[in-house]
Amino acid sequence: MAQKIFDFCRRFNVGITGSDFLLGRIAGNIETENQDSNASIDAVVEIHEPEVYKTIVRDKRYPYLTVNTSKNNREMEYYRYNTFVRKIRILREGLYTVEVNIEGDESAGLICFRHFCNNHPSLIQTPLLHASLVNLGNEGILISGDTRTGKTSLMVYLMEYLKAGMISEDNVYLEKDMAGIYYPKVPRVRFSTVRDSCLSPLLKKLEDTQATQYWDVESIEKVVSQGTLDIDGGLAISRRKIAEMCGVETSESVKIEKVIFPSYSEGELFFEEIEQEEGFHMLEKFGREKKKNLDPREIDYESIDLTEFERKNIRFYTLKFSGIKALVNRRFAL
Repeated sequence: MAQKIFDFCRRFNVGITGSDFLLGRIAGNIETENQDSNASIDAVVEIHEPEVYKTIVRDKRYPYLTVNTSKNNREMEYYRYNTFVRKIRILREGLYTVEVNIEGDESAGLICFRHFCNNHPSLIQTPLLHASLVNLGNEGILISGDTRTGKTSLMVYLMEYLKAGMISEDNVYLEKDMAGIYYPKVPRVRFSTVRDSCLSPLLKKLEDTQATQYWDVESIEKVVSQGTLDIDGGLAISRRKIAEMCGVETSESVKIEKVIFPSYSEGELFFEEIEQEEGFHMLEKFGREKKKNLDPREIDYESIDLTEFERKNIRFYTLKFSGIKALVNRRFAL
């Protein structure tokens, strides 16, 4: 097996072993690979792949997703319908073993990587936000809000049309000096956002997403062929692939200077600055639980206290828009 060593913001190194193909998929969602083969390693993820991969059988007699976790939260089994997908074990702190059964299962390694991040002493006190983050002219633009409010749509627009660099999609670690740090996961982009952006070629060539889809391929192909792309669902696309198609770079962190709270709304685009006190109060509501177990499913909201966080030069805005097309038509800029 091959090995890559990944450096998380110069805080720790995680060594991941697996096939070259699988390691490449994982690397597409982690910012920095440490090229020093003699670097000290703080955690190890050993991924074992079968001689023959399984194909997920769409058997409606079984739930689409089943996750079984042990009582001590140190072992997890993951099923799609009735197909066994992966098993993860924590043998001891910093040592994970993974059995995968489908090809290119980058999520298996990323689940372990995030688990180590969330439990690492350097990040224990660092809150996690439900937000996306870009770097626009060396200014961090944090886009925060509930699910299905347009965070990723606005992020993709800022990347494609204003050439903002990509930091993170959907979740962001927030430091006290208001620096935002990326969260190592595979982005999910709504079908309608993919359709209306430079990502649209991926709808007809799923292998170019460089990611394992959360929906089964047959369902995605049906949505595309029927043109029902406004439904609640989307594509998994690697972090680096999104940035590549938007023609921008990725990076691990940026100092935040603007915060936008988007929401979908029919009618005219509406963009308004709000008072800083109100903005911080709103942002505190969008903390996310930093999961201490291996279950990769949706994480819960968790109120956070930002009283001691730096407030100088931080500006807040609300944005109401109907989608990427509305932003393009208005030539929206910051």
